[in-house]
Amino acid sequence: MHVSILTNPRCRPIAEAQARNLESKYGASVEMLYIDSDGKGNERIDAMREEWSKLRLASGPATRYNDPERAVRGIAFTAKSEDPRAKATYVVLARQGESKAVLISHIKKVAVPGRPRAMSNMAPTITSLEVPETGIVVHQGPELSDLCSKIAQSALARGVADHVWIRNLWVDHPAFDALTQWRHLGAYGSSEPKIRRWATLLDPDTGERIDKHSGKTRANLRKADRKFVKAFDGDVEFECVTQPEQVEDFVRDATGIIAKTYQAALGIGAQDTEQYRSYLREMAKAGALRGYVIRGKGVPIAYVVGDRWGTAFTLWATSFLPEHRGLSPGIVTLRRVMESLAAEGVAKFDFGWGEAEYKKKLGDYHTDEADISLYAKRLIPAFTFMGRSTYQAAKAQTEQIIARHGARDRLKSIWRKKLTGSRSASERSSGP
Repeated sequence: MHVSILTNPRCRPIAEAQARNLESKYGASVEMLYIDSDGKGNERIDAMREEWSKLRLASGPATRYNDPERAVRGIAFTAKSEDPRAKATYVVLARQGESKAVLISHIKKVAVPGRPRAMSNMAPTITSLEVPETGIVVHQGPELSDLCSKIAQSALARGVADHVWIRNLWVDHPAFDALTQWRHLGAYGSSEPKIRRWATLLDPDTGERIDKHSGKTRANLRKADRKFVKAFDGDVEFECVTQPEQVEDFVRDATGIIAKTYQAALGIGAQDTEQYRSYLREMAKAGALRGYVIRGKGVPIAYVVGDRWGTAFTLWATSFLPEHRGLSPGIVTLRRVMESLAAEGVAKFDFGWGEAEYKKKLGDYHTDEADISLYAKRLIPAFTFMGRSTYQAAKAQTEQIIARHGARDRLKSIWRKKLTGSRSASERSSGP
């Protein structure tokens, strides 16, 4: 078994602790590779990145979460931080026989009891290793389950992490079974199920545009588009944003829409910050950014933003002006986005996890996923696990009661109106 650990010098104690555990317990050979704040490291880093890139492209899916170039930039950037609670990118590439696995994660300090968020920075912390969706890429072989188990067990060793949190892992992922065998891993664990909605845009055999919705649904969607255009006397513009120089105007349009919605109170969606603009420019330079704005008589009515990697598009956020709700601007815009993406060769539209009504309406299939949490069998991690388990159980029971009474959408609508109303009242009281 050979393992490469790639991070920055801030994480040296953690990397060394995991290396000692791998060497003493499994007889692994381990190389530790560090990138400093100038982005510099030794020549072995290039060899690791090349192997990682080949594995990612062969096994997929390739996304922003497992992009080697982006991870290396992130490692160099977080090397500059002096905040002990700031996250640091941490990558493990392991090989055993014919099997390979790369795990992309972030090491950071999390307040106990973890989620829901603690109220004070004075609360005790645990070290958490958080793996984003698509952050585990593997090449299957007979040793894969054993390899994944060893990576997880060594990550939970004393001095490494107290908690490993794997986000949105598909239940049919080759590593799923190995990472949910709590007893075998010697950890406390839980798995929280999720559903991800998708839309098929192109026929996998012919590459031709395909729409799996019923004829009635397609007719209703076309009718909604005609109604939208008619409401603005035919003066409708649909813009696709892919270039860095388009980012400034896109952010202005998108945040202008959000300011009039419940999303403003939650701080979600597009952000009017230089950090967010920089992120969009980074995606644009990588050729991945896809932003869309639909305007009626020159006024931005709705926006969509996401990223395209290969033949898949992932939705990040969308919103529309509430006063035009009767024109279904969100549905109209998303349908136009799907047509635009299909025309450029995108085969799948990823709506992300969640049960929003528009995802059910426009999607044609779903995949099952889960958030997996592993806690080391030590005092503070065990206490955190018990607190988190109690919270999850109460949350699940509440959601079941709401769903049983068919009140989810009604409560969501009331909640959103309240947030929008509170936002408007706050703006009125603060003056122009």
